[in-house]
Amino acid sequence: MKRFIQLLTVVAVLATMSACNIDQTLAEEAVRLQTELTAAQEKIATLETGSSATDASGLIHTVYFWLKDDLTGEQIVDFKKGVQSLSEIETIEKFYVGEHANTEKRDVIDHSYDYSLIVHFRDQAGHDAYQPHPIHQKFVDTYGPFFEKVIVYDSLVE
Repeated sequence: MKRFIQLLTVVAVLATMSACNIDQTLAEEAVRLQTELTAAQEKIATLETGSSATDASGLIHTVYFWLKDDLTGEQIVDFKKGVQSLSEIETIEKFYVGEHANTEKRDVIDHSYDYSLIVHFRDQAGHDAYQPHPIHQKFVDTYGPFFEKVIVYDSLVE
């Protein structure tokens, strides 16, 4: 299928080049073919990955970390590297980590945590594979002693 798409791309490029020397009708046809080719490539990518660029369904795994007060700067830097290592787990679709934002203080906003982690999995199975993954287990074993408190929220999204 990919070979077919590559061939169509070559045809479209050649048609475009020829159109420059022939007439406006061929040029318009080349543009139309290129548009169809792009749409076909996007459709194939969607079929191959099982999701589209706008498909945000799956499971969102949100983790809030409160670190112990007596950690050194070096330990905090090490913790951040450890959290980043989780992004290497294959079942992760999207990965975000950061400190709490300095937003307006309101009763409904909790600024007490130190770091948060937000992970998007395609489905429950991706999450379930993440939990026992050796990288995740190493993170928990190595950095668990750094935590004063951890809270996890898992949400299914459509």
